Amino acid sequence: MSCRALAGVLLLSLLYAVPSRVYAFCSNEGPYNIRQCSTPTGTPAWFAPPPAGSGTLSAAWWQIGMGNRAVVDPTQGASSNPIDGDGFIDTPNPGRFIGNDSGALTIGMADGTQSGGMDLISATDVGGPPGSLCFSVSASWALFLDGCADQNRTYSSTGNTVDISDYYLNPYFSAATGGRGIYSDYALVDSAMGVLLTESTSRHFALAFFSSTTRAHNENDIFDRGFDMGALINGDPNPIDARNNIVPWQDVPFPFVQIVSGPSPNLDLRLTWPSIRIVHDGSSRPNTAATIDPISGRHVLGLDPNGLPLTGVGVLQEPVLARYQVEYRAFDSGTTCDPNAAWTNVGPPLFQAPQINQVLESLVTVPEDVCVRLRTTFGRVPTATFRTTPATATTRNQNRFDAQAGRLGDLGYEVVGPGIPVLPCSAPPGAAEVCNGLDDNCNGSVDENIAAVTCGIGACTRTVPGCVSGEPPACVPGSPSTDICDSIDNDCNGLVDDRDFDLDTYPVCVDCNDVNPNVSPGTEEICNGIDDDCDALTDEDAQGVDSDGDGLRNVCDNCRFHINPGQADSDSDGIGDPCDNCLFGMNPSQEDTDADLHGNVCDNCPEASNPFQEDEDTDGFGDACDNCVSMQNASQTDIDLDLEGDVCDLNDNMIYTLLPNDSTVRYQLESGFGAFNLYRGNLAVLKTHGIYTQSLLDSPDAAQFCGLSSGNMNDDSEPGPGEIIHFLVTGVSGVEGSLGTDSAGQERPNDNPCP
Repeated sequence: MSCRALAGVLLLSLLYAVPSRVYAFCSNEGPYNIRQCSTPTGTPAWFAPPPAGSGTLSAAWWQIGMGNRAVVDPTQGASSNPIDGDGFIDTPNPGRFIGNDSGALTIGMADGTQSGGMDLISATDVGGPPGSLCFSVSASWALFLDGCADQNRTYSSTGNTVDISDYYLNPYFSAATGGRGIYSDYALVDSAMGVLLTESTSRHFALAFFSSTTRAHNENDIFDRGFDMGALINGDPNPIDARNNIVPWQDVPFPFVQIVSGPSPNLDLRLTWPSIRIVHDGSSRPNTAATIDPISGRHVLGLDPNGLPLTGVGVLQEPVLARYQVEYRAFDSGTTCDPNAAWTNVGPPLFQAPQINQVLESLVTVPEDVCVRLRTTFGRVPTATFRTTPATATTRNQNRFDAQAGRLGDLGYEVVGPGIPVLPCSAPPGAAEVCNGLDDNCNGSVDENIAAVTCGIGACTRTVPGCVSGEPPACVPGSPSTDICDSIDNDCNGLVDDRDFDLDTYPVCVDCNDVNPNVSPGTEEICNGIDDDCDALTDEDAQGVDSDGDGLRNVCDNCRFHINPGQADSDSDGIGDPCDNCLFGMNPSQEDTDADLHGNVCDNCPEASNPFQEDEDTDGFGDACDNCVSMQNASQTDIDLDLEGDVCDLNDNMIYTLLPNDSTVRYQLESGFGAFNLYRGNLAVLKTHGIYTQSLLDSPDAAQFCGLSSGNMNDDSEPGPGEIIHFLVTGVSGVEGSLGTDSAGQERPNDNPCP
């Protein structure tokens, strides 16, 4: 933590003393909150609910390099001197390091006090699922613990004389004394922090590392403003805003143990296990100019396990945040672990950096009849040993330096897996054989029955053995090639012979011209010299290629079954003359309803066969369909619908009148009448006065011809210029019949009847 000449930094509660205990603090130090239930960004985060079957929860926190719990004092850094906050009990010399800047967490209701420890409370109120936990708003440190541990006892301002007898060096640096790279007795930016949750069955844990927050996300900002767990970047997804800041529970590392050889007299073992998931905030706050303490002659930040200087206080500046140690102890009288036997380290520890995830392996040699287990410790690796002699101020200051520089490391923040009895070929029941050069299932064979591996599809399919010399060989698919018509998926896209260059939905194997979208199976053949329908024939139709043998292919021939080499077509209807059923009338459909070889267009009886086209009365209707064969009846009217046309029907109650020439009036001799009266009149008078049978008084053209019976009457009269005369005929059978009806259906009046 930092002692600095700033007041009220994120201050949430006042400093106070608790009866029977005085807590060391700097007079100008503020509490440094850990935000999780409510983060500076306003989005809550939390610890995920523990897995089913978990036991009672415990929790602890510590600053990286300052959490040596092996010697934690029950008072958690309490001192009778409110100024002395260096993390040591001073009497007797050389003092005793008491685990500064670390402590336990209270899980339950927040009590809102600094003396109660940092509180973990239910996160359901901020959106977490049942069982989730988060730091309450009262979670802070520096007041209820040894909050001034990094402050020189005599506290000198910048540039003032340092009390050499109580000298210490800050592991980070102040802008007030020249910026990063200058050690100072004035201000300290806190190193990264760890929080560990465990449960009493020792099967699961939750862990996170994070640095103090910076202002404006500036990595060079050396003044902290508390800790923000909402800044975690590789936890589980947060359902509220999709950030990955939910701290997950993990399984305690448990190795798979294999006997490589032995006993002779010892056993050589191979232990493998997946590395833990180090959840962190990705903080990078490097120090590029760490210096040497002029008093102790030691590097300010100590050395990492490889002897290199530690530089910076971000999580990513920590070269190691998890270390694994294999341990063993003897059996009891049987083949189970002796609970009274001591655990002994075996083999070197393995280290894991913040951003590394991998499968770890340890090769160790142990005696027969032992159990093995894995101890996983979190935090910085110790690089110095606490000195107990001589009991001098120098020894005390050396210990202080080592502690404050993180050289004493972090001990006790760990999880331990259960003991595993090492028995000859101790494979669990049903263990599967894997490719590793070992007898995993204890059947006396190595890497047996490992299935071959197949990769790729189509022509790219490749198969390799499942195991070669204890290693699974790589299976590399073949390279795709251009798809051709060979019933093989040459281009390895999962489809056989599917290439379609012209995109007409017909692949290359069935499309005879895959570069022309107008050519494909089923396409209508047209006269173009191309096999349009992919049947290996050109310009053919269903009847063949050249059915009449005139040298013209069927779809190009206007008479497919009649020789017509010149393609004569008199009516230009696309049907050649030799086969056109209407030679001089356009009839492209060649419709012939009566099948008399005369198309409907030119047939004088389209619906009655009249192969010779006889037409006695030359009225355009063939005799086969003419309702008046001997009399012209171009309109084919038949008022009584008796199939006998009006002009020749003598019993349809209508007297049909004709003018065959300029001087003859011909009228039908309608049956039922003995005589006929014929009336002549002027059409203009009829139109003007409505008089059908007119007298000479009405018009000089008027005349009556009464009692006629021949059917013909000569009339040489001629109308005057511009005049039109009309004739009306009535039948007489005792009485004179009607003149018929007008166009409106009204009976015509006979104003001047024959006498």
